[in-house]
Amino acid sequence: MKLNSWQRIWVIGVVLWSISFALSQFIVLQEGGGLDPREKLELRRELALIESRPTEPADSSSPPPGFILDQPDRAIWADETDQQRSREIQSRLDADQSLLRRQAAVIWLRFSIWLGALLALYALGWAIAWVRRGFRGTEAR
Repeated sequence: MKLNSWQRIWVIGVVLWSISFALSQFIVLQEGGGLDPREKLELRRELALIESRPTEPADSSSPPPGFILDQPDRAIWADETDQQRSREIQSRLDADQSLLRRQAAVIWLRFSIWLGALLALYALGWAIAWVRRGFRGTEAR
């Protein structure tokens, strides 16, 4: 297949634009500020450990080792901080998931723009070459 000058310009444009597109997507993913996979795994393990603990005492007459007696007539479950930590962990995991969805949407939008621009550039070059061939005489065909 022989490439004419417009197609050669288009190929060079595609290569240069593809490199810049790939670099920009890499930067978007690196600047995301999402959770490190190891950190995410540790948070999920901690969340599973917290959620596996019982939330109510088995017998209210004698508090088990999870209770703190702050008043003689009332026992407070000692994992209130665990529940708070569970909410914090879940919030961080949800925020990370939301960030990944937003990053995917940005990458998909940029990819669509990139592909559309490349196709438009090719169509423009093809149209200009077609018009140019039309202005040549029949002897050049």
